[in-house]
Amino acid sequence: GFSPGVNESYGYGQQIHNLLALLHETLPNSNVDDAWIESQVDGHFNLRYTRGEPLEAMKAAAKRILKNYLHDDPELQSKVLHAEKPFEFIIGDAMISGTIDLLNKADPTDENEAKVEIVDFKTGKSGDDLAAAERRSHVQQQLQMYAIATQDALGLEPLKATAHFLYANQSHIKEDVELSEEQMENMKHQIANTVTAKSKVVFLYAHQRLGVLLAILRLFATDQLDKLYTYCRSLKMNGLFVSSRSQNPRPFSCRCKRGAYRTAPRFPRQPHQQV
Repeated sequence: GFSPGVNESYGYGQQIHNLLALLHETLPNSNVDDAWIESQVDGHFNLRYTRGEPLEAMKAAAKRILKNYLHDDPELQSKVLHAEKPFEFIIGDAMISGTIDLLNKADPTDENEAKVEIVDFKTGKSGDDLAAAERRSHVQQQLQMYAIATQDALGLEPLKATAHFLYANQSHIKEDVELSEEQMENMKHQIANTVTAKSKVVFLYAHQRLGVLLAILRLFATDQLDKLYTYCRSLKMNGLFVSSRSQNPRPFSCRCKRGAYRTAPRFPRQPHQQV
């Protein structure tokens, strides 16, 4: 049968994230300048399905993005704390795991490294094809979740949160997200309510990737249960969402943010739920 080809830009955003992580890991101890960016992109930027001129064009775009980002904040070197910081924590019956792109000092002049700024990077069409209000709503949910993780799992104090929308041919856009105890408590309640909600599917006890959970929250919030069921089936997450007649939680695997695979542990049988 017909098998459509893979888009030439497949993996582009991942390569940008990898290079940003390398930049942040290098910054505290070494000088990073335009020449460093040129050499790192030439040496590390690879796309499995792209060759020739399209690959060179994407490399050039990556260089522009990284240079713009580096020069946009002259205090960056003194702020960086942790790049690609993993976390895992529990809300209600859900274990949430994910990776924060970057944790900076909230105040670069302060020696206290417990007060932090959360940074998330968006590349390609990660939000720029949405209306401004919808884009802000998406990043608010994600960064509030990261704030909960920073506080509860990492033992740090999140004071700021920013989403960076990175572009090769225009100025970067920064979306600042307000963090408050009230907002984070509301997010925790949303998650707990989602986990225990009774609908056409039963939410079973298992690890949750953050992006999946945010999508689930949005579908529950708008009462789009049919779409929710279709979404779960499309991700082959039968260990997470099953018919209410089933009593057998099963482990599932999902692709993590950085490309690895992870399998949730097998959980004990839960009581049958009537829906």
